[in-house]
Amino acid sequence: AHWSAPEAKLEPVLVHYLSRMTILQGWELRMSTSTRLKSCLHSFTSPGGRAYPRRVVRHEAWNTLDLLYLM
Repeated sequence: AHWSAPEAKLEPVLVHYLSRMTILQGWELRMSTSTRLKSCLHSFTSPGGRAYPRRVVRHEAWNTLDLLYLM
């Protein structure tokens, strides 16, 4: 229970947005946009710290990274 009440309310919305980012698959994004997006998604995958994302957010972020940036 590291997230505060307002952050916990946003969690389902964040998971929803992350799951819908697959629409970007195959798009030609500018390098700067792609780098910022990848960095943002990666920040959601890391546990630790006082306000780290819960498991459901981390897993959805990993799924999105895998779909968009699978190497």
